[in-house]
Amino acid sequence: MSALSNRFAACAAAALLVLSLAGCGSADSSAEVPAHPAFVHSKAEADTASVTTTSPDTAPSADPSSADEQTTTVPAETTAAETTTTAPETTAESSTAETTTASSDSDEEEESEDEAEEQSDLKYEIDSYGQKIYKFSDKYEKFLDRLTFVGDSICYGLEVYDYLAPDNVLASGSVAARNIFDFTFDVGDAEYGIIDAVKKVSPDILIFSMGMNDINLTTPEQYCENYMDLLDKVHAAVPSAKLYVASITPISGDSDFNNNTNIDEFNSEIKKFLADSGKGYGYVDIASYLKNKWNGLALEYSGGDGIHLQSSAYSAILYQVCEQLCN
Repeated sequence: MSALSNRFAACAAAALLVLSLAGCGSADSSAEVPAHPAFVHSKAEADTASVTTTSPDTAPSADPSSADEQTTTVPAETTAAETTTTAPETTAESSTAETTTASSDSDEEEESEDEAEEQSDLKYEIDSYGQKIYKFSDKYEKFLDRLTFVGDSICYGLEVYDYLAPDNVLASGSVAARNIFDFTFDVGDAEYGIIDAVKKVSPDILIFSMGMNDINLTTPEQYCENYMDLLDKVHAAVPSAKLYVASITPISGDSDFNNNTNIDEFNSEIKKFLADSGKGYGYVDIASYLKNKWNGLALEYSGGDGIHLQSSAYSAILYQVCEQLCN
């Protein structure tokens, strides 16, 4: 896995991604965020001056009311009246035993909470641009070396932002499950159709990530049939490779391109279709981890047009791939 050599080169690469976004709409260049190093190693020490470690389970909220918790005050007289009870007669020995047990349970609960917080704090860092960058262990980094992604312009961001090597990303703008056989993909110094491309790469694990260019032009049922045709042909070409379909990523709630309810339906259908097929093809959920609480694409992951993704989104995507497939 390589990190970006310098920020100017990364920004130039990001500009190339914007130019390649045919089929899904163009990105708003005014909302661009500089690209970042592809990975933060889990054993690396954080720069405490510019990096803040937080819990991955705490999502930013755009709802101003969420910042203030409501507290209900109970009048003192009512409280005293309601809480006054007659204590049962107990022996000093049993009271001591109960107190000791309660204290022990409380201590164990606090220790468990502390351990959970420490574990979650190890997952990612917030960089100086406010972006969430996940940490990858040696095990995860080695696993990512075995992956090849196939897909559209959103998938292409894995190469543009230097998260994966070019030969590990077979992607192009406007690619869809319905038309992928009409495209060619760069492998080394030549271009190949998708079947010959995967033969050339000979991957251990293939993850197909597309669908944004399908949702406006096919039904969920046809989407599934098109995908299965692709998977069967790829499996015949590289039978030793494990094949997975990644969920279609969410879009901003105010996007007029489509809507997340429809995207969720496509994802639900393909997940069930793969499971029912009995052919051993897997499903990877990456969409859930890019959403805000309103079921839309989180602002922190939006590339500017409400459809495409910025650099930090790919860190979250690959981390979830590792969590779901590597463990």
